[in-house]
Amino acid sequence: QARKHTAAKDKGEEARRTKSLARNRQAASKCRHKKKEWIYDLEEAQADLEAKNKNLHTQYKELLSAVMEIKNSLLTHSTCNDPVINEWINIEAGKYVETSLKLQEARR
Repeated sequence: QARKHTAAKDKGEEARRTKSLARNRQAASKCRHKKKEWIYDLEEAQADLEAKNKNLHTQYKELLSAVMEIKNSLLTHSTCNDPVINEWINIEAGKYVETSLKLQEARR
């Protein structure tokens, strides 16, 4: 009778173990699936951000070019003796000297 009880107990434990393993496989599969979705979403976000970054760099270069055109246009009027333009030229010259000095100090 003890053997029957042990055999029945073993069968019950085996059934529980089989059920537990099946649940674990299902949970692991679900986890792997979620991880794949998460990675896909991250890669999609990365691609979007890289595209935005590229667009921003393009806009920056265009704006920088526009600023240079405006500055060159102002410099062509340096002989007009306009006080506002002369003041701007003096300020820009000061900035240029300051930047040049900082670069020289950084190289030392």
